[in-house]
Amino acid sequence: MISKLNSVLKRRYPRHYVIRRPYVGVAILAFSNFGFLALYKPTMAHQAGEMSYGLTMAAYSLFSAAFVLLIVKILNCYSFFRDDENWSFLKEILAILIILAGMGVAIYLAGFIIEDPAQRWNWHTFFDSFKNSFLIGIIPLLLISLINFRYLLPHGDWIEQNIKNEIPEHDSADHLIHIKSKLKKEALSFLPGQLVYIASDGNYSDFFLEMDGGIKKMTIRNSISNIEDQLSEISFFVRTHRAFIVNLKKVIRKEGNALGYRLTLEGIKFQVPVSRQKIREFDQQLIEFLN
Repeated sequence: MISKLNSVLKRRYPRHYVIRRPYVGVAILAFSNFGFLALYKPTMAHQAGEMSYGLTMAAYSLFSAAFVLLIVKILNCYSFFRDDENWSFLKEILAILIILAGMGVAIYLAGFIIEDPAQRWNWHTFFDSFKNSFLIGIIPLLLISLINFRYLLPHGDWIEQNIKNEIPEHDSADHLIHIKSKLKKEALSFLPGQLVYIASDGNYSDFFLEMDGGIKKMTIRNSISNIEDQLSEISFFVRTHRAFIVNLKKVIRKEGNALGYRLTLEGIKFQVPVSRQKIREFDQQLIEFLN
């Protein structure tokens, strides 16, 4: 049960709309909060002084929206919350909780301006602000998030380990691959069956090869796009990401969803990504490889 929950929390998920589009997202949140307060008039909501009920709720909604916008802007300054490629359901939940906490702080502080400040210097009012922000804000935030609920459904299953044997090996010396480098005195040669994957590292590319009973890393100076061109005649070498090329014969597991896959390869603990933009092309190449 715990392992399944952990798997769901780590599953890739679209970044929350309020985080991706702060101005539009916060405007939607403010409008929905005001609509809820104005229409349903929950018991914890009341007018402040000589202000009408509607004007009081509008003031609270606008103040909390401005505060949430500030928080979202701060979150987007950090790569942890800015990285679409590695966004997960766990990050989605964390972002929602941070936004709700921000609304709680905003409602508490707004009360010092909108209402009599002398009545607000107590813990009861402080915790009430958080409780009310949760009750009001959780519905629109969850609805925005759960539009993408389909991404929690698994997409992609185990790939049988013996599949790689369906395509004949071309590992004779006659099929030795020679990779050119931008450095004249540097080159790399290997058999097709030795390559597990290639990873880009700036102006260099790292080749992970099966050699001497283990995986050996070989580095040459060349871009991964140039290397992809040099390997274009070999159909089972596939570009899965702007920074990765994999050998389909080494893939033993594919997991993920429409936002991207993670590939488990023979002898490698690191999971190679398949970016969202490459999913359709990768699936087509995998089908052709298996057929």
